[in-house]
Amino acid sequence: MSLKKFKIDFEKEYEKEISPNQNFFLNIKKKNIENIIEYPIKSQLFSYDNLPILIKVEDETLFGQVKKNNIKQLYLSYLDLERGFFNTPEKGFLKIKEHSNSILYLDIEKATTSDLELIPYIIHYKDGKKSRLTRVTTRNQLLELEENEEKLRLTFKIKGSGSFSIKNIKIIKMKLGDSKYES
Repeated sequence: MSLKKFKIDFEKEYEKEISPNQNFFLNIKKKNIENIIEYPIKSQLFSYDNLPILIKVEDETLFGQVKKNNIKQLYLSYLDLERGFFNTPEKGFLKIKEHSNSILYLDIEKATTSDLELIPYIIHYKDGKKSRLTRVTTRNQLLELEENEEKLRLTFKIKGSGSFSIKNIKIIKMKLGDSKYES
């Protein structure tokens, strides 16, 4: 077995093993819907190099096709259409100051064919520049924020070729000190 195949199989198995048994979003009562930030899925909100990626949106799901290529670093960015990752984005995926007293969980529902990896990353910005990266490995992943971080950017690293879909991008927000939502 090649190292690449082993890594892909290991990551899929790892994600299955550590995935939470329940989806936090399903546990929120309708009156707490303001605690969910649901991001729209529209093709104009994603930026990428035109080739070898093709995308379309149907029924609020993004469908993508990646042709065979030799590009080592291929990215699909969400919300911020400027290409540079080193400087703070104008909009940002999340304005941290608005959620400073909250615990945040990120849920990205995605699927890929076996020869394609679609790896979400959160890029953190502090003092006007990139400070660190967080690889999103599971659904409902805790977003660990550091003091003085200003904004976040969401981008997807693409490896290989094949098809992918992104059904939703959500953040669940819990107030610090709350162990669960009231019914």
